Amino acid sequence: MLFKSGTKFESTLPGLVGWPAFSEVAANEAVELVPDNTLGMARTEIICKNCGSHLGHLFEDDPSSPNGKHYCINSVCLNFEEAKN
Repeated sequence: MLFKSGTKFESTLPGLVGWPAFSEVAANEAVELVPDNTLGMARTEIICKNCGSHLGHLFEDDPSSPNGKHYCINSVCLNFEEAKN
């Protein structure tokens, strides 16, 4: 599991509205954070540690996030599962 639905929020950052946004990962060992300085921007790429796939980017200045962190995730990378209690 990469993200829990309880950490999903609606971002208000221009250019990132509409992308699935999470304020934290479910387990830090599930993702790898890598500097990404392409396209003239300083960003942090999020990579799945299990398969090596690009998941999205982390931004750490989102005022609409409860902790400022915005894990901007490509929706094609998400697989929704019902929580097991």
